[in-house]
Amino acid sequence: QQGAAPSMAASGKTFSGAGPDPDGVVGPGRGAHLATSIPPPTLEQDLLRLLANEIRPDFEVVVQGEVIKTHKIILVARCGYFASCLLRSGMEESRSNRLVVDSSTAMTALAFKAFLKYVYAGAEI
Repeated sequence: QQGAAPSMAASGKTFSGAGPDPDGVVGPGRGAHLATSIPPPTLEQDLLRLLANEIRPDFEVVVQGEVIKTHKIILVARCGYFASCLLRSGMEESRSNRLVVDSSTAMTALAFKAFLKYVYAGAEI
């Protein structure tokens, strides 16, 4: 957006819940609330960590006999195919929280993992 102010995260400033003092600094002693540093954006890394570390997965995809644990909410939000399968179709996969990719397909576990990295964080494949 033209003329938009830079985000606080990009500026490295802190937020105290009160307006900045004349020099633009916010923080302790500058307002009624404790200052909080706004960390740099890490959404992509955080989502990839959920996938890589299998943090609270709720859906499995089996490819070439390998079980790959994922998160329904991310699959549904980022991929129309999964949204239609898991939300609207009533397919067995939506009830069992498990999709088995037929072994007669060309899909490999390595290719599916690369696809998931893209789905989770737009990571380059």
